[in-house]
Amino acid sequence: MAVFNNTDDLVKHVITKTWNNGVSYTPKELGFPNNTPNASKKKTEANSLFAVKITDTDRREKYERGIGGAIVDKIIDDALKNGFTINIISTPEEPEKALTKTLTRVYKEKIELELGKALKWARLYGYNFLLMGRKDGQDLSTSLSNRSAKVEYIKAIPRNWITEIVYRKDEAGYRVIPEEVEKVNLNPGIFGKNTVIHASRLMMIVNPGLEEDYITGSPNDTIGCSVLDRPFNVISVIDHMLWSAGQTMWRVGGGLLGLDLPPDATPEDRDAALDSLGDINAKTVLAFPDGYKANVLNTASAVLNPAPYFESAIVQLAGVTEYPKSILYGLATGAVTGSQLDRSTYYSKVVVKQNWISNFLVELLKGFTNGDLKNEWELTWNSPYELTEKEKLEIKKIQSEIDYNRVNSYTETPDEIRTRDGRPELTQEQLTLLKLVQTKGKEGTMSGAANGSREPREAPSTIVHQSLNLI
Repeated sequence: MAVFNNTDDLVKHVITKTWNNGVSYTPKELGFPNNTPNASKKKTEANSLFAVKITDTDRREKYERGIGGAIVDKIIDDALKNGFTINIISTPEEPEKALTKTLTRVYKEKIELELGKALKWARLYGYNFLLMGRKDGQDLSTSLSNRSAKVEYIKAIPRNWITEIVYRKDEAGYRVIPEEVEKVNLNPGIFGKNTVIHASRLMMIVNPGLEEDYITGSPNDTIGCSVLDRPFNVISVIDHMLWSAGQTMWRVGGGLLGLDLPPDATPEDRDAALDSLGDINAKTVLAFPDGYKANVLNTASAVLNPAPYFESAIVQLAGVTEYPKSILYGLATGAVTGSQLDRSTYYSKVVVKQNWISNFLVELLKGFTNGDLKNEWELTWNSPYELTEKEKLEIKKIQSEIDYNRVNSYTETPDEIRTRDGRPELTQEQLTLLKLVQTKGKEGTMSGAANGSREPREAPSTIVHQSLNLI
Protein backbone atom coordinates (compact mmCIF):
# COMPACT_ATOMS: atom_id res chain seq x y z
CA MET A 1 0.00 0.00 0.00
CA ALA A 2 1.45 3.28 -1.10
CA VAL A 3 2.26 6.07 1.36
CA PHE A 4 2.36 9.68 0.18
CA ASN A 5 4.72 12.27 1.58
CA ASN A 6 3.60 15.18 -0.59
CA THR A 7 0.64 16.49 -2.56
CA ASP A 8 2.07 15.64 -5.98
CA ASP A 9 2.42 11.97 -5.10
CA LEU A 10 -1.14 11.89 -3.75
CA VAL A 11 -2.65 13.44 -6.89
CA LYS A 12 -0.58 11.19 -9.14
CA HIS A 13 -1.73 8.13 -7.26
CA VAL A 14 -5.38 9.09 -7.60
CA ILE A 15 -5.18 8.84 -11.40
CA THR A 16 -3.16 5.64 -11.68
CA LYS A 17 -3.52 2.03 -10.69
CA THR A 18 -1.77 0.73 -7.62
CA TRP A 19 -1.80 -2.93 -8.60
CA ASN A 20 -0.52 -4.97 -11.54
CA ASN A 21 1.67 -2.82 -13.78
CA GLY A 22 0.50 0.65 -12.77
CA VAL A 23 -1.21 1.36 -16.09
CA SER A 24 -3.19 4.62 -16.08
CA TYR A 25 -6.96 4.39 -15.81
CA THR A 26 -9.21 5.12 -18.77
CA PRO A 27 -12.67 6.58 -18.27
CA LYS A 28 -14.17 3.22 -19.22
CA GLU A 29 -12.36 1.53 -16.35
CA LEU A 30 -13.28 4.43 -14.16
CA GLY A 31 -16.89 3.31 -14.24
CA PHE A 32 -20.35 4.54 -15.11
CA PRO A 33 -20.66 7.40 -12.57
CA ASN A 34 -17.56 9.08 -13.99
CA ASN A 35 -18.70 9.07 -17.63
CA THR A 36 -21.34 11.40 -19.02
CA PRO A 37 -24.28 9.40 -20.45
CA ASN A 38 -24.49 11.60 -23.55
CA ALA A 39 -24.03 10.21 -27.04
CA SER A 40 -21.42 11.85 -29.23
CA LYS A 41 -21.08 11.35 -32.97
CA LYS A 42 -17.36 10.91 -32.58
CA LYS A 43 -16.89 8.41 -29.81
CA THR A 44 -14.13 9.27 -27.39
CA GLU A 45 -13.60 7.59 -24.07
CA ALA A 46 -12.81 10.95 -22.54
CA ASN A 47 -16.24 12.53 -22.96
CA SER A 48 -18.94 9.92 -23.43
CA LEU A 49 -20.15 6.55 -22.26
CA PHE A 50 -22.35 6.11 -25.35
CA ALA A 51 -21.78 6.46 -29.10
CA VAL A 52 -24.18 7.25 -31.93
CA LYS A 53 -22.33 4.97 -34.35
CA ILE A 54 -21.97 1.38 -33.13
CA THR A 55 -19.21 -0.58 -34.85
CA ASP A 56 -18.78 -4.31 -35.39
CA THR A 57 -15.95 -4.22 -32.86
CA ASP A 58 -18.36 -2.80 -30.27
CA ARG A 59 -20.94 -5.51 -31.04
CA ARG A 60 -18.34 -8.25 -30.84
CA GLU A 61 -17.15 -6.97 -27.46
CA LYS A 62 -20.71 -7.04 -26.06
CA TYR A 63 -21.21 -10.53 -27.51
CA GLU A 64 -18.06 -11.97 -25.98
CA ARG A 65 -18.57 -10.41 -22.55
CA GLY A 66 -21.64 -10.44 -20.37
CA ILE A 67 -25.23 -10.83 -21.39
CA GLY A 68 -24.80 -9.83 -25.05
CA GLY A 69 -23.81 -13.34 -26.13
CA ALA A 70 -26.86 -14.88 -24.50
CA ILE A 71 -29.17 -12.32 -26.14
CA VAL A 72 -27.77 -13.28 -29.55
CA ASP A 73 -27.53 -17.07 -29.11
CA LYS A 74 -30.23 -18.32 -26.75
CA ILE A 75 -33.32 -17.88 -28.94
CA ILE A 76 -31.58 -19.57 -31.90
CA ASP A 77 -30.47 -22.50 -29.74
CA ASP A 78 -34.00 -22.91 -28.39
CA ALA A 79 -35.52 -22.72 -31.88
CA LEU A 80 -33.30 -25.54 -33.16
CA LYS A 81 -32.96 -27.77 -30.10
CA ASN A 82 -36.02 -30.06 -30.46
CA GLY A 83 -35.72 -30.70 -34.19
CA PHE A 84 -38.47 -31.12 -36.75
CA THR A 85 -40.74 -33.65 -38.44
CA ILE A 86 -41.40 -34.08 -42.15
CA ASN A 87 -44.88 -34.46 -43.62
CA ILE A 88 -45.75 -35.66 -47.10
CA ILE A 89 -48.01 -32.96 -48.54
CA SER A 90 -50.52 -35.50 -49.86
CA THR A 91 -50.98 -36.87 -46.31
CA PRO A 92 -50.07 -33.93 -44.02
CA GLU A 93 -51.81 -35.35 -40.96
CA GLU A 94 -49.37 -38.26 -40.74
CA PRO A 95 -45.68 -37.45 -40.13
CA GLU A 96 -43.39 -39.43 -42.41
CA LYS A 97 -41.05 -41.17 -39.96
CA ALA A 98 -38.59 -42.58 -42.48
CA LEU A 99 -38.20 -39.27 -44.30
CA THR A 100 -37.95 -37.40 -41.00
CA LYS A 101 -35.12 -39.70 -39.97
CA THR A 102 -33.32 -39.24 -43.30
CA LEU A 103 -33.53 -35.45 -43.36
CA THR A 104 -32.67 -35.18 -39.66
CA ARG A 105 -29.46 -37.09 -40.38
CA VAL A 106 -28.66 -34.72 -43.27
CA TYR A 107 -29.33 -31.75 -41.00
CA LYS A 108 -27.16 -33.05 -38.16
CA GLU A 109 -24.24 -34.07 -40.38
CA LYS A 110 -24.13 -31.29 -42.98
CA ILE A 111 -26.24 -28.29 -41.96
CA GLU A 112 -26.61 -27.77 -38.21
CA LEU A 113 -23.19 -26.30 -37.34
CA GLU A 114 -22.78 -23.84 -40.21
CA LEU A 115 -26.44 -22.75 -40.33
CA GLY A 116 -26.34 -22.13 -36.58
CA LYS A 117 -23.27 -19.90 -36.96
CA ALA A 118 -24.82 -18.03 -39.90
CA LEU A 119 -28.04 -17.34 -37.97
CA LYS A 120 -26.13 -16.09 -34.92
CA TRP A 121 -23.80 -13.92 -37.00
CA ALA A 122 -26.85 -12.44 -38.73
CA ARG A 123 -28.32 -11.56 -35.34
CA LEU A 124 -24.99 -10.15 -34.15
CA TYR A 125 -24.02 -8.11 -37.23
CA GLY A 126 -27.34 -7.75 -39.09
CA TYR A 127 -26.57 -10.17 -41.92
CA ASN A 128 -24.45 -13.14 -42.96
CA PHE A 129 -23.55 -14.90 -46.21
CA LEU A 130 -23.84 -18.70 -46.29
CA LEU A 131 -21.83 -20.27 -49.12
CA MET A 132 -23.53 -23.25 -50.79
CA GLY A 133 -20.89 -25.43 -52.44
CA ARG A 134 -22.59 -26.93 -55.50
CA LYS A 135 -21.47 -29.99 -57.44
CA ASP A 136 -21.40 -28.25 -60.84
CA GLY A 137 -17.68 -28.24 -61.62
CA GLN A 138 -17.53 -24.44 -61.91
CA ASP A 139 -15.46 -21.83 -60.09
CA LEU A 140 -17.07 -19.98 -57.18
CA SER A 141 -16.69 -16.69 -59.07
CA THR A 142 -18.97 -17.84 -61.91
CA SER A 143 -22.74 -17.56 -62.00
CA LEU A 144 -24.59 -20.73 -61.04
CA SER A 145 -26.18 -21.98 -64.27
CA ASN A 146 -27.32 -25.40 -63.08
CA ARG A 147 -29.74 -24.65 -60.24
CA SER A 148 -30.47 -28.36 -59.82
CA ALA A 149 -26.84 -29.16 -58.96
CA LYS A 150 -26.69 -30.88 -55.59
CA VAL A 151 -25.19 -29.02 -52.62
CA GLU A 152 -22.05 -30.74 -51.31
CA TYR A 153 -21.22 -28.44 -48.40
CA ILE A 154 -22.14 -25.12 -46.80
CA LYS A 155 -19.92 -22.56 -45.08
CA ALA A 156 -20.93 -19.52 -43.01
CA ILE A 157 -18.65 -16.67 -44.16
CA PRO A 158 -16.99 -14.89 -41.19
CA ARG A 159 -17.23 -11.11 -41.27
CA ASN A 160 -13.46 -10.59 -41.43
CA TRP A 161 -13.20 -12.69 -44.61
CA ILE A 162 -15.14 -10.09 -46.63
CA THR A 163 -13.47 -6.98 -48.06
CA GLU A 164 -16.27 -5.75 -50.34
CA ILE A 165 -19.90 -6.43 -51.21
CA VAL A 166 -20.44 -5.57 -54.90
CA TYR A 167 -23.94 -4.51 -56.01
CA ARG A 168 -25.36 -4.84 -59.53
CA LYS A 169 -25.33 -1.61 -61.56
CA ASP A 170 -26.99 -0.38 -64.74
CA GLU A 171 -25.24 0.56 -67.98
CA ALA A 172 -24.53 4.05 -66.67
CA GLY A 173 -22.77 2.65 -63.63
CA TYR A 174 -25.49 3.41 -61.09
CA ARG A 175 -26.88 0.94 -58.62
CA VAL A 176 -30.21 -0.60 -59.64
CA ILE A 177 -33.38 -0.60 -57.55
CA PRO A 178 -34.13 -2.82 -55.78
CA GLU A 179 -30.53 -3.32 -54.69
CA GLU A 180 -29.11 -6.66 -55.62
CA VAL A 181 -25.81 -8.18 -54.49
CA GLU A 182 -23.76 -9.28 -57.50
CA LYS A 183 -20.71 -10.76 -55.82
CA VAL A 184 -18.66 -10.77 -52.63
CA ASN A 185 -14.91 -10.15 -52.60
CA LEU A 186 -12.91 -12.03 -49.99
CA ASN A 187 -9.69 -11.01 -48.28
CA PRO A 188 -6.82 -11.72 -50.73
CA GLY A 189 -4.44 -12.01 -47.82
CA ILE A 190 -6.29 -15.16 -46.81
CA PHE A 191 -7.38 -16.63 -50.15
CA GLY A 192 -4.87 -15.33 -52.68
CA LYS A 193 -6.31 -14.86 -56.19
CA ASN A 194 -9.52 -16.80 -55.60
CA THR A 195 -11.21 -13.96 -53.82
CA VAL A 196 -14.61 -13.66 -55.54
CA ILE A 197 -17.86 -15.52 -54.81
CA HIS A 198 -20.81 -14.94 -57.14
CA ALA A 199 -24.05 -14.06 -55.35
CA SER A 200 -25.92 -16.98 -56.96
CA ARG A 201 -23.79 -19.31 -54.85
CA LEU A 202 -24.61 -17.52 -51.61
CA MET A 203 -27.59 -17.52 -49.29
CA MET A 204 -27.92 -14.11 -47.63
CA ILE A 205 -29.45 -14.24 -44.16
CA VAL A 206 -30.64 -10.83 -42.96
CA ASN A 207 -31.94 -9.92 -39.53
CA PRO A 208 -34.60 -7.33 -40.50
CA GLY A 209 -34.01 -3.66 -39.74
CA LEU A 210 -34.77 -0.19 -41.11
CA GLU A 211 -31.48 0.02 -43.05
CA GLU A 212 -31.65 3.77 -43.63
CA ASP A 213 -27.91 4.31 -43.95
CA TYR A 214 -26.37 4.51 -47.43
CA ILE A 215 -24.85 1.19 -48.47
CA THR A 216 -21.31 1.69 -49.76
CA GLY A 217 -20.29 -1.90 -50.35
CA SER A 218 -18.18 -2.11 -47.23
CA PRO A 219 -18.68 -5.27 -45.14
CA ASN A 220 -19.40 -2.88 -42.27
CA ASP A 221 -22.50 -1.48 -44.00
CA THR A 222 -25.67 -1.56 -41.90
CA ILE A 223 -27.48 -4.33 -43.77
CA GLY A 224 -30.24 -5.58 -41.53
CA CYS A 225 -30.05 -4.80 -37.82
CA SER A 226 -27.98 -6.27 -35.03
CA VAL A 227 -30.07 -7.44 -32.09
CA LEU A 228 -27.52 -5.71 -29.83
CA ASP A 229 -27.95 -2.24 -31.34
CA ARG A 230 -31.18 -1.19 -29.63
CA PRO A 231 -30.19 -2.48 -26.16
CA PHE A 232 -26.55 -1.43 -26.64
CA ASN A 233 -26.67 1.58 -24.31
CA VAL A 234 -28.55 -0.34 -21.63
CA ILE A 235 -25.96 -3.13 -21.75
CA SER A 236 -23.21 -0.49 -21.53
CA VAL A 237 -24.80 0.97 -18.40
CA ILE A 238 -25.08 -2.49 -16.83
CA ASP A 239 -21.43 -3.24 -17.62
CA HIS A 240 -20.27 0.02 -16.01
CA MET A 241 -22.58 -0.38 -13.03
CA LEU A 242 -21.24 -3.88 -12.42
CA TRP A 243 -17.67 -2.58 -12.46
CA SER A 244 -18.37 0.47 -10.32
CA ALA A 245 -20.54 -1.32 -7.76
CA GLY A 246 -18.01 -4.12 -7.50
CA GLN A 247 -15.11 -1.74 -7.00
CA THR A 248 -16.97 0.25 -4.36
CA MET A 249 -18.13 -2.78 -2.38
CA TRP A 250 -14.80 -4.56 -2.62
CA ARG A 251 -12.71 -1.58 -1.58
CA VAL A 252 -14.80 0.22 1.00
CA GLY A 253 -17.33 -2.32 2.17
CA GLY A 254 -20.40 -0.72 0.63
CA GLY A 255 -19.87 2.78 1.97
CA LEU A 256 -18.12 6.00 1.05
CA LEU A 257 -14.50 6.60 1.91
CA GLY A 258 -13.92 9.53 4.23
CA LEU A 259 -10.78 11.09 5.71
CA ASP A 260 -9.72 12.00 9.23
CA LEU A 261 -7.05 14.67 8.78
CA PRO A 262 -4.49 15.41 11.50
CA PRO A 263 -4.74 18.83 13.16
CA ASP A 264 -1.41 19.93 11.73
CA ALA A 265 -2.29 19.07 8.11
CA THR A 266 -1.28 21.83 5.74
CA PRO A 267 -3.97 23.60 3.66
CA GLU A 268 -2.38 22.19 0.52
CA ASP A 269 -2.60 18.63 1.86
CA ARG A 270 -6.21 19.17 2.95
CA ASP A 271 -7.23 20.53 -0.48
CA ALA A 272 -5.50 17.73 -2.36
CA ALA A 273 -7.03 15.05 -0.13
CA LEU A 274 -10.56 16.45 -0.36
CA ASP A 275 -10.33 16.95 -4.13
CA SER A 276 -9.36 13.31 -4.55
CA LEU A 277 -12.32 11.85 -2.65
CA GLY A 278 -14.65 11.98 -5.66
CA ASP A 279 -12.43 9.55 -7.55
CA ILE A 280 -11.29 7.25 -4.78
CA ASN A 281 -14.22 4.82 -4.76
CA ALA A 282 -13.87 4.06 -8.46
CA LYS A 283 -10.09 3.74 -8.37
CA THR A 284 -8.36 2.50 -5.26
CA VAL A 285 -8.10 2.79 -1.50
CA LEU A 286 -5.30 5.17 -0.71
CA ALA A 287 -2.74 5.27 2.09
CA PHE A 288 -2.25 8.87 3.08
CA PRO A 289 0.74 10.49 4.82
CA ASP A 290 1.43 9.66 8.44
CA GLY A 291 -1.42 10.72 10.68
CA TYR A 292 -4.15 10.35 8.04
CA LYS A 293 -6.74 7.64 8.71
CA ALA A 294 -9.22 6.24 6.19
CA ASN A 295 -12.69 5.41 7.48
CA VAL A 296 -15.99 4.26 5.99
CA LEU A 297 -19.08 6.43 6.26
CA ASN A 298 -21.55 3.58 6.59
CA THR A 299 -24.50 5.95 6.86
CA ALA A 300 -24.27 6.34 3.10
CA SER A 301 -24.50 2.61 2.34
CA ALA A 302 -28.25 2.77 1.68
CA VAL A 303 -27.73 5.47 -0.91
CA LEU A 304 -25.19 3.26 -2.66
CA ASN A 305 -27.53 0.25 -2.93
CA PRO A 306 -27.22 -0.68 -6.62
CA ALA A 307 -30.16 -3.13 -6.73
CA PRO A 308 -32.86 -0.63 -7.85
CA TYR A 309 -30.62 0.66 -10.61
CA PHE A 310 -29.91 -2.83 -11.92
CA GLU A 311 -33.62 -3.65 -11.77
CA SER A 312 -34.48 -0.58 -13.85
CA ALA A 313 -31.81 -1.48 -16.39
CA ILE A 314 -33.09 -5.06 -16.71
CA VAL A 315 -36.65 -3.78 -17.25
CA GLN A 316 -35.37 -1.57 -20.08
CA LEU A 317 -33.37 -4.45 -21.51
CA ALA A 318 -36.46 -6.67 -21.56
CA GLY A 319 -38.28 -3.95 -23.46
CA VAL A 320 -35.84 -3.92 -26.37
CA THR A 321 -34.92 -7.61 -26.64
CA GLU A 322 -36.89 -10.80 -27.29
CA TYR A 323 -36.61 -11.92 -23.68
CA PRO A 324 -38.96 -11.21 -20.74
CA LYS A 325 -37.29 -9.89 -17.58
CA SER A 326 -37.30 -13.15 -15.65
CA ILE A 327 -35.85 -14.95 -18.67
CA LEU A 328 -32.99 -12.44 -18.79
CA TYR A 329 -32.08 -13.36 -15.22
CA GLY A 330 -31.97 -17.01 -16.27
CA LEU A 331 -29.74 -16.37 -19.28
CA ALA A 332 -26.77 -15.93 -16.97
CA THR A 333 -26.87 -19.65 -16.16
CA GLY A 334 -28.28 -20.84 -19.48
CA ALA A 335 -31.62 -21.64 -17.86
CA VAL A 336 -35.12 -20.58 -18.75
CA THR A 337 -36.51 -19.38 -15.45
CA GLY A 338 -39.46 -17.20 -14.64
CA SER A 339 -43.20 -17.42 -14.44
CA GLN A 340 -45.41 -19.58 -16.64
CA LEU A 341 -46.59 -16.43 -18.43
CA ASP A 342 -43.04 -15.26 -19.14
CA ARG A 343 -42.01 -18.64 -20.48
CA SER A 344 -45.11 -18.84 -22.67
CA THR A 345 -44.38 -15.35 -24.01
CA TYR A 346 -40.77 -16.27 -24.68
CA TYR A 347 -41.57 -19.52 -26.47
CA SER A 348 -44.15 -17.81 -28.66
CA LYS A 349 -41.23 -15.68 -29.88
CA VAL A 350 -39.17 -18.83 -30.40
CA VAL A 351 -41.91 -20.21 -32.66
CA VAL A 352 -41.78 -17.00 -34.73
CA LYS A 353 -38.02 -17.47 -35.01
CA GLN A 354 -38.52 -21.08 -36.15
CA ASN A 355 -40.74 -19.88 -38.99
CA TRP A 356 -37.99 -17.45 -40.02
CA ILE A 357 -35.39 -20.24 -39.99
CA SER A 358 -37.64 -22.55 -42.04
CA ASN A 359 -37.07 -20.43 -45.14
CA PHE A 360 -33.35 -21.23 -45.09
CA LEU A 361 -33.45 -24.77 -43.73
CA VAL A 362 -35.95 -26.11 -46.29
CA GLU A 363 -33.87 -24.73 -49.16
CA LEU A 364 -30.72 -26.33 -47.73
CA LEU A 365 -32.38 -29.71 -47.18
CA LYS A 366 -33.69 -29.69 -50.75
CA GLY A 367 -30.22 -28.74 -52.00
CA PHE A 368 -28.51 -31.62 -50.20
CA THR A 369 -31.16 -34.18 -51.29
CA ASN A 370 -31.88 -32.86 -54.78
CA GLY A 371 -33.13 -35.74 -56.96
CA ASP A 372 -33.24 -38.23 -54.08
CA LEU A 373 -36.78 -37.52 -52.86
CA LYS A 374 -39.84 -38.45 -54.92
CA ASN A 375 -42.72 -36.91 -52.96
CA GLU A 376 -43.47 -33.28 -52.14
CA TRP A 377 -42.89 -32.63 -48.44
CA GLU A 378 -43.07 -29.91 -45.82
CA LEU A 379 -41.24 -29.25 -42.56
CA THR A 380 -42.96 -28.86 -39.19
CA TRP A 381 -41.00 -27.80 -36.11
CA ASN A 382 -41.33 -29.73 -32.89
CA SER A 383 -42.51 -27.57 -30.02
CA PRO A 384 -39.65 -25.66 -28.35
CA TYR A 385 -41.60 -25.30 -25.13
CA GLU A 386 -39.77 -26.55 -22.04
CA LEU A 387 -42.13 -28.16 -19.56
CA THR A 388 -41.46 -28.52 -15.86
CA GLU A 389 -41.54 -32.04 -14.43
CA LYS A 390 -44.86 -31.23 -12.76
CA GLU A 391 -46.33 -30.11 -16.08
CA LYS A 392 -45.05 -33.23 -17.83
CA LEU A 393 -46.68 -35.48 -15.22
CA GLU A 394 -49.94 -33.53 -15.48
CA ILE A 395 -50.01 -33.92 -19.25
CA LYS A 396 -49.30 -37.65 -18.97
CA LYS A 397 -52.14 -37.99 -16.48
CA ILE A 398 -54.59 -36.13 -18.70
CA GLN A 399 -53.50 -38.09 -21.79
CA SER A 400 -53.93 -41.38 -19.92
CA GLU A 401 -57.47 -40.41 -18.90
CA ILE A 402 -58.31 -39.39 -22.47
CA ASP A 403 -56.90 -42.67 -23.81
CA TYR A 404 -58.85 -44.64 -21.20
CA ASN A 405 -62.12 -43.05 -22.25
CA ARG A 406 -61.39 -43.46 -25.95
CA VAL A 407 -60.68 -47.16 -25.50
CA ASN A 408 -63.84 -47.64 -23.45
CA SER A 409 -65.90 -45.82 -26.07
CA TYR A 410 -64.27 -47.87 -28.86
CA THR A 411 -62.94 -44.78 -30.69
CA GLU A 412 -59.37 -46.02 -30.34
CA THR A 413 -57.76 -49.37 -29.69
CA PRO A 414 -54.79 -49.92 -27.37
CA ASP A 415 -52.63 -50.81 -30.37
CA GLU A 416 -53.44 -47.48 -32.06
CA ILE A 417 -52.37 -45.62 -28.93
CA ARG A 418 -49.17 -47.64 -28.62
CA THR A 419 -48.33 -47.06 -32.29
CA ARG A 420 -48.86 -43.33 -31.81
CA ASP A 421 -46.44 -43.35 -28.88
CA GLY A 422 -43.87 -45.44 -30.76
CA ARG A 423 -44.34 -48.55 -28.59
CA PRO A 424 -44.67 -52.17 -29.84
CA GLU A 425 -48.09 -53.76 -30.25
CA LEU A 426 -49.57 -55.78 -27.39
CA THR A 427 -49.19 -59.56 -27.47
CA GLN A 428 -52.28 -61.78 -27.53
CA GLU A 429 -51.74 -62.62 -23.86
CA GLN A 430 -51.57 -58.91 -22.96
CA LEU A 431 -54.75 -58.18 -24.95
CA THR A 432 -56.63 -60.97 -23.12
CA LEU A 433 -55.49 -59.60 -19.76
CA LEU A 434 -56.48 -56.05 -20.76
CA LYS A 435 -60.00 -57.16 -21.74
CA LEU A 436 -60.36 -58.92 -18.39
CA VAL A 437 -59.31 -55.74 -16.52
CA GLN A 438 -61.69 -53.60 -18.59
CA THR A 439 -64.59 -55.98 -17.92
CA LYS A 440 -63.96 -55.97 -14.17
CA GLY A 441 -63.63 -52.18 -14.21
CA LYS A 442 -66.98 -51.72 -15.95
CA GLU A 443 -68.71 -54.11 -13.55
CA GLY A 444 -67.32 -52.17 -10.60
CA THR A 445 -68.47 -48.85 -12.06
CA MET A 446 -71.99 -50.14 -12.71
CA SER A 447 -72.22 -51.62 -9.21
CA GLY A 448 -71.02 -48.39 -7.66
CA ALA A 449 -73.54 -46.35 -9.63
CA ALA A 450 -76.41 -48.69 -8.64
CA ASN A 451 -75.56 -48.52 -4.96
CA GLY A 452 -74.93 -44.80 -5.02
CA SER A 453 -71.56 -45.39 -3.37
CA ARG A 454 -69.66 -43.18 -5.80
CA GLU A 455 -70.21 -41.03 -8.82
CA PRO A 456 -68.59 -41.87 -12.14
CA ARG A 457 -65.52 -39.76 -12.87
CA GLU A 458 -65.88 -37.27 -15.69
CA ALA A 459 -63.21 -37.22 -18.36
CA PRO A 460 -61.29 -33.95 -18.54
CA SER A 461 -62.32 -31.69 -21.37
CA THR A 462 -60.47 -31.83 -24.65
CA ILE A 463 -59.97 -28.07 -24.39
CA VAL A 464 -57.62 -28.51 -21.44
CA HIS A 465 -55.57 -31.03 -23.39
CA GLN A 466 -55.40 -28.80 -26.45
CA SER A 467 -54.37 -25.73 -24.49
CA LEU A 468 -51.42 -27.59 -23.02
CA ASN A 469 -50.31 -28.78 -26.43
CA LEU A 470 -50.54 -25.32 -27.94
CA ILE A 471 -48.31 -23.58 -25.36
